[in-house]
Amino acid sequence: MPMMSIYPIVAQAYGLENRSAAALVLTTSASFVTLSVLLWLG
Repeated sequence: MPMMSIYPIVAQAYGLENRSAAALVLTTSASFVTLSVLLWLG
């Protein structure tokens, strides 16, 4: 499942908001693909 959306906000305190936002987009996209494939197979 996708990560929580507050992840980049929490990472902002450490100066990593851009990297964490990119990770959030990547993991959300990957979860959409994998969940769609699993539902199609099931």
